[in-house]
Amino acid sequence: MPRPIVNGVSGEDRAGKPIPTQGPLMHTVVALPTADELRRYVRDTLCDRDRLAPDAVHFLEGCVKRAGRTCGVYFEVEGPRMMRSHAIWVGDEHRILFYDSHGTRFAEARLSDAPDPGEWVRDGEKRRQPAVVG
Repeated sequence: MPRPIVNGVSGEDRAGKPIPTQGPLMHTVVALPTADELRRYVRDTLCDRDRLAPDAVHFLEGCVKRAGRTCGVYFEVEGPRMMRSHAIWVGDEHRILFYDSHGTRFAEARLSDAPDPGEWVRDGEKRRQPAVVG
């Protein structure tokens, strides 16, 4: 079972030696009151991590549902060479978790203001869709 990231260590290799992350886990507090601001923040954070140009990647999103109601959004950036990094906005917990292309969590953002996850998706939108970020 994978261990949580503690003091910059994401787990152990076969020999039991710690595997360091690429620096300490970043925690921030931000106010993102609209869906467009939240999308832009997520896309820019994911692209900055892998040094990707935000206009040159595919940016996808999809609803996360619990007991039939939308409680968050899954975001994914598809870069070159099948590189994929992602983030999950957990609306009920007012935070966004960011993961690099290796699946290691590299950042967490707490939201002081955010849109309502229940109103995130338009009627009939059920699967991952390309996000439009202006």
